[in-house]
Amino acid sequence: MTEPNPSQTEPENKQQLVNQINILEKNLQQVTERRRSLEQSLQELQSAEEHVHDTDQPMRLVGNLLVSQPKDELAAYVSDKKEEQERSLENVKESEEKLQDQLDDLKENFLDTD
Repeated sequence: MTEPNPSQTEPENKQQLVNQINILEKNLQQVTERRRSLEQSLQELQSAEEHVHDTDQPMRLVGNLLVSQPKDELAAYVSDKKEEQERSLENVKESEEKLQDQLDDLKENFLDTD
């Protein structure tokens, strides 16, 4: 973060910090919602993966149609999707941690300007 401009008055600096905190809180909320969505999707994929292995005739939804698909092809498809979700989830978790750290730093900086 940049050093405050000495020509700024204390209230201006505090207002800038409040604005930055508000922006980071909104961003953090969006990233947290994305993480939760990915976690839910990953749980669904894990359930689908178990179902594919437990059934003799797995089906896949394609548009509005339920289509029979060979077990090995569907297992590979679900596995690939699961890996994609896991990578996305890790990236979102990293972003969430960075945003939380930035937010904590700004809040600490805000309290120090009192």
